[in-house]
Amino acid sequence: MRQGVRTKVSLLICILLLSTFACLFNVNSTKGHWALTDWWSSFHHDPSNTGHSISAAPLTNQTIWNYTTGDLVVSSPAVANGVVFAGSSDNNVYALNASDGSSVWNYTTGDWVVSSPAVANGVVFVGSIDGNLYAFATTPTYDVTFVESGLASGTSWSVTFNGATQASTSASISFTVPNGIYAYSVSVPSGYTSPSTLSGTLTVDDANVIKNIVFTPISPPSYTLTMLVVGEGTVSPGNGTYVQGTNVSLEAIDADGWTFSGWSGSASGTGNTTIIMDSSKTVTATFTQNEVIPEFPAVFLLSVFLIVLSAIVVAVRKDR
Repeated sequence: MRQGVRTKVSLLICILLLSTFACLFNVNSTKGHWALTDWWSSFHHDPSNTGHSISAAPLTNQTIWNYTTGDLVVSSPAVANGVVFAGSSDNNVYALNASDGSSVWNYTTGDWVVSSPAVANGVVFVGSIDGNLYAFATTPTYDVTFVESGLASGTSWSVTFNGATQASTSASISFTVPNGIYAYSVSVPSGYTSPSTLSGTLTVDDANVIKNIVFTPISPPSYTLTMLVVGEGTVSPGNGTYVQGTNVSLEAIDADGWTFSGWSGSASGTGNTTIIMDSSKTVTATFTQNEVIPEFPAVFLLSVFLIVLSAIVVAVRKDR
């Protein structure tokens, strides 16, 4: 019994397809191939329900292919862009290759699909007895996802794919496209490098595609600080190596009998100061010796006083 139903379903599909294709194709008897001229994209051909196509009917009744669904097909199919769309009482909407009848995709609704599909602007519309109206892309699409690793949280990066650019601070960027070969390029954020292939092409072939991109932080350069001292005193810190951008505070410490007089080279001023290590630097701290005032002992001063006094006494006596 079930086999008889399946045979009837197949026969009905063949009849519907032959009647539809009669309005879709011209057959060139000398070249033996089909020339597409006018798609039958909805019930009765067009929104005006003319039921008329400019395509010529086939010259033979040769069956090209048939496709068996799980139940009756009571609606006429729609054909657009090389794909046949039909509903079935097995609850499915079918998309079939118009050339050979192979399955492109199918979708299961909640009940019979007895209405005729309609195609417009790349979307096929069809109703189901489950109470829903469905819209499907006429061409299957797939996700192409770029996944990064190595970036600090919140770092923005971007991908240009098939001429469209997306930027994100998350770990993935996705695009949705049909089968094909697509060009891509990935930007590298400032402060990072990447060993990954950052440009080229990706092939989408009936499956989603994931492209992993690895980023590596670039280590900042280091610079050398050289401290020189003129005179007697010390400086803090001494010689050292610092990462680019480091602030270094300089302090001069006097030795006994010496006074700090100023910085020269990569620093200036006469007090403690700060320099930024954006290159290798040399700083000189100059100390000046304090002026020394001689000290005389009391005995020495007394002796000088007595000598002077004696000279005065002798001079007075001579005058008498």
